[in-house]
Amino acid sequence: MKRRFAILTVLFLFSPFGCTSRPSASSPPKIHFGEDICAACSMIVSDERFSSAITFTEGRHVEAAFYDDVGEMLEAPPPEGSSLYWWAHDADSLEWIDAKAAFYLFSDSLRTPMGTGVAAFRTREAATRASQTWPGEILDFAEARAR
Repeated sequence: MKRRFAILTVLFLFSPFGCTSRPSASSPPKIHFGEDICAACSMIVSDERFSSAITFTEGRHVEAAFYDDVGEMLEAPPPEGSSLYWWAHDADSLEWIDAKAAFYLFSDSLRTPMGTGVAAFRTREAATRASQTWPGEILDFAEARAR
């Protein structure tokens, strides 16, 4: 009986119930499309191709500011807090990418949720390929924020 109790105790301690992981600002957030609200315009975030986020710590809590248009995130003043991480969805793969390492296509013919005409891409080559469909200017993060 004591042996069974000891085994169950060890299993409980090493199970997901014994120790839960806390979200990290350095990990991309989970957007609930059709539910979460854009920090810039208060519209519902619904188009994964153009959505973005900034994660940060506020005190001991991890927070996220969501954007329905990556162009709005680029224009937004960063939230107050520490450990800021900028995220964008790659317009091709729809995967989260580090927004500071991304390349941005600015095109008047690209239709985005708030009309900024900006899409994020993991590589300059991917942005260049997209510019064949939507002619425009390709910028890195610092250039895009300055624009």
